[in-house]
Amino acid sequence: MLTSMNIAETMQRWVDESPFGPWWGLRVESSAQTGPRVRLPYRPELQRLGGVLHGGCAMVTADVAMWVAIIAAVEGGERAVTVNLATDFLAPARGDIIAAATLLKVGRRLVVGSVDTRTDDGMLVAVHRVTYAMPGRA
Repeated sequence: MLTSMNIAETMQRWVDESPFGPWWGLRVESSAQTGPRVRLPYRPELQRLGGVLHGGCAMVTADVAMWVAIIAAVEGGERAVTVNLATDFLAPARGDIIAAATLLKVGRRLVVGSVDTRTDDGMLVAVHRVTYAMPGRA
């Protein structure tokens, strides 16, 4: 059985081996309460006008958090692909974004989850409903 630290380290390797992971600087963290979480560290080049992070930053972080949660819970989860991501933005982010995913339904072909993205101080930035397809599963 993987411990929280082993899960975070294993999931970080999956993110780092994906071409997008190192570019975005995504970090997989561990929490005893929420399981794996994904952090997008603040970088000025991710800002839009107005000094806030572009909304896509929250969406990328949420999408990767869902993927990480699937990898941790479902055999072959690394092959899962996003088929839908719906986001409601609630507040601007001016620093790191932290995403925590909850798997709501794991089916044979589809996995549905919910992701909250927050700032370091816990402010809710956005809520996301994410659906992934599991290729090759009958």
